Amino acid sequence: MTNLVETIMGALPANTGDALGSMLGDNPDSSVKGLSAILPLLLAAFAGKAASGADLGGLVSTISGGIAGGNPLDNPAALLSGSAPASTGLGGLASQILGSNMVPIATAVAAMFGLKNGTVNSLMALAGPLLVGGIGKALGGAPTVHGLRNLLATEKDSYESMLPPQLRQLISPVAPAAAAAPVAETAASSGIWKWLLLALAILALLWYLFGRGTKEEVVTPAAVEPAAVQTAPVAAPVIPTGSGVIAQDRAGLPLLVVFFDVGKSDVSTDLAAASAAVKSYYDSHPQSRLSVSGFNDPTGDAAANAELSKNRAEQVKAALVAAGFAADRVDLDKPAAPTDTSEGYAAARRVEVTIKQ
Repeated sequence: MTNLVETIMGALPANTGDALGSMLGDNPDSSVKGLSAILPLLLAAFAGKAASGADLGGLVSTISGGIAGGNPLDNPAALLSGSAPASTGLGGLASQILGSNMVPIATAVAAMFGLKNGTVNSLMALAGPLLVGGIGKALGGAPTVHGLRNLLATEKDSYESMLPPQLRQLISPVAPAAAAAPVAETAASSGIWKWLLLALAILALLWYLFGRGTKEEVVTPAAVEPAAVQTAPVAAPVIPTGSGVIAQDRAGLPLLVVFFDVGKSDVSTDLAAASAAVKSYYDSHPQSRLSVSGFNDPTGDAAANAELSKNRAEQVKAALVAAGFAADRVDLDKPAAPTDTSEGYAAARRVEVTIKQ
């Protein structure tokens, strides 16, 4: 029985590589390989979200809306021509599934297959309507939360088996901790272990009182504690360099953050794919507006920094207008709070794009 990835890839035409190469301006074979990795990656992350009990209602509504006008997989040539993803409004589905993990995952995919970051962002946007089409083929035109959750649970292992280990780790960071649970359970449920541990504790105490030497304190049982604590380090937040982009949510609304190098204001990243989630909300809420606020790090001349923040905001607004946002619904606003440098100056050199209702 084929899974969703196989259903999607099987629906694509034989010239998919050439079409992707022409549309994205990148290596055709690498583009196909990148798409072939992105699809199971997104579905594995989606299945993990479903297994965690997360609310899938919003995603199911997005999927149902994407199928309502016709299944995207019925006309894959339109998707590969570059015309369909923007019109379907499904380009932000990857961002909805991956959240703040999207940037490190996209960076890893680009490095693995030798693709440009812009190519991977476009492939992520293309994957949205492809996933919706595959789900529509499996569940029909009116999928339910229950049906989608069951489908993802049934096929979750097959998605993960398609992924290289380095990508699998990015969507399953808690797997090692889960594997330790049965050991703890077994120890707790066995009476003999309780008595054995008590005996060892008594022996350790007697040794400490009567048999220890001055040079052996470093090997006492207490020395084991720090090693155990350090087995699961917390990863530092990833701040892109240059004109890197993070798409995430804040207070339930999509958010776009564009980062800059020192003293720079040029937007070198195409914002069309990265802003897909913001665009989807913006298009479906005609009364909403965008707020574009520029930040800078506190080093250097204050007046020059203020001008730099303004230039950055203006450049981001121009890039958003080029991505399809109406200029008269995009406002340049001063930040509501001062620059935060708690995560370093790289995090401070940014422009935030938020929704105003």
